[in-house]
Amino acid sequence: MAQEQAIVNTIKKMLSSQIEEETIVSSLKEIGLSENEAQELIDKAKGSSSSKAMQTQQETDEEEAMLEPVEEEIAQARSKLAARGQEESLKNSQLHSRLEEHSEKMDSHAESLDDLHSKINALNKKLSSIDTQSLAEFNAKIAGMQKQLNEIQKQATEMKAMNSALQELMKKILESQKTIIAKK
Repeated sequence: MAQEQAIVNTIKKMLSSQIEEETIVSSLKEIGLSENEAQELIDKAKGSSSSKAMQTQQETDEEEAMLEPVEEEIAQARSKLAARGQEESLKNSQLHSRLEEHSEKMDSHAESLDDLHSKINALNKKLSSIDTQSLAEFNAKIAGMQKQLNEIQKQATEMKAMNSALQELMKKILESQKTIIAKK
């Protein structure tokens, strides 16, 4: 019955589009209907105004019946979207909390860097405040000490040379005394 009504509705649309009955009959034959069945369906489609009202009611009922599953699918899709929306909202709130934590850490690091910069600046001020004249005096003292050290090294070398010469002289004296004693 529903299939027949769908065919009648299609025939009505074809007639309203001013398609010739012969073409409609030909189409209906192609789907396996006889010529008589095709003509009956065309007559039903052309039917009286009361049958048209009845058909309109049937069409409305059929359309509502076809819309019910679609409405159910829409309701399911809406609930899925709502669930996804809640899920996305939860993810967004988690992301925002992580970003806030990261921002707090960045602020803490920025404060640490500011403290480090202030300490470096204080150290630079202390280094720049050292008097260059004091450095020159210190360098002069070091140079004087270096000269004294060089003189002490020179004297130590001379003393070593004298010591070696004395040892040689003492050896010769001992040998000569040994020779004198041996001759006696």
